[in-house]
Amino acid sequence: LGSLNGGILGLNSEMNYKKIRFISQSQYIFSFEKKEVDFLYNWMELGYQVIKDVIIGLSIQNTLINPTNIKLETGFFVRINVKKWSFPVYCFNSTSGSRYLIFGVAREFSFPVNRTKTMLLTKP
Repeated sequence: LGSLNGGILGLNSEMNYKKIRFISQSQYIFSFEKKEVDFLYNWMELGYQVIKDVIIGLSIQNTLINPTNIKLETGFFVRINVKKWSFPVYCFNSTSGSRYLIFGVAREFSFPVNRTKTMLLTKP
């Protein structure tokens, strides 16, 4: 952990087709002071809904620090959904000695959008 005087640009995308789900989350982290600490991070999932509230699939996380320093990790996941709650478990590097697990808890929120008609203002 450290400090950064900079910013983050991100893009989240999701596509669903019947029981298949694809998710991609990309972030570009940049520094105003030191360009050598800039990096690009991407997380992707391709999942299949095996039963109503259980999704299994493959996941990839990729960190690009510079063209010669790329870290790519592949794994699989199981996600159990209960109402608006999600409980994923990820296993990365499952065939190597550097295997590790990630456990998650997520809650989906949505906020109503107030759609009002716009009015043209005219000068009196």
